[in-house]
Amino acid sequence: MATPITHIVLTNKVFNEKFKDKKKRDFFVGTVFPDIRYLAKIERRFTHSLDFKETNSFKAGIKFHYLIDNVWNEFVRLDNNITSFKFLEDELLYEKINDWKEYIGYFDKVFSDELLFNISKEKTKEWHNILQEYFSKKPDDSTRENFIKNLEFPKERINQINRNVNLLKKDKKIIQSINDFYNNFELLLKNHD
Repeated sequence: MATPITHIVLTNKVFNEKFKDKKKRDFFVGTVFPDIRYLAKIERRFTHSLDFKETNSFKAGIKFHYLIDNVWNEFVRLDNNITSFKFLEDELLYEKINDWKEYIGYFDKVFSDELLFNISKEKTKEWHNILQEYFSKKPDDSTRENFIKNLEFPKERINQINRNVNLLKKDKKIIQSINDFYNNFELLLKNHD
């Protein structure tokens, strides 16, 4: 399961080829929406669903989020430090997007489709604000801490994640694994067509 920046970066990598018939803004909001579950404190199954009768751009984005998670889970083989790995991945892939302002702007308003999940408009807007802040600069210890703190993780867990991210940065195999996943993402997706 990838984290928000990785979802945006991977979606951006294939959007024009695979989803040109979709509304870009709605699709990208959909592709990071499922992880609102952390903030809303709801079970994963409620936001990671493929059971839609219609597939508007937002719901297609949700489906793609789920697909990215599945591809990620098949590719990434870690027994521990998975959360730290995800945040390192966000840090390393952040620069694959040249203009984050465009994506930050996608979260200026709450979409009616987001409210179909029985999450309040206020909580959804809070999720948007958290994402906008997180997307505003390349992740580092401070931005990670703010993002994770907003999801109400305990301080010690946040410190542990940051320590582990900094250790993982020194592991060339981990860095190579993240780069390989990004570079081979289209091929990995073809295995799920």
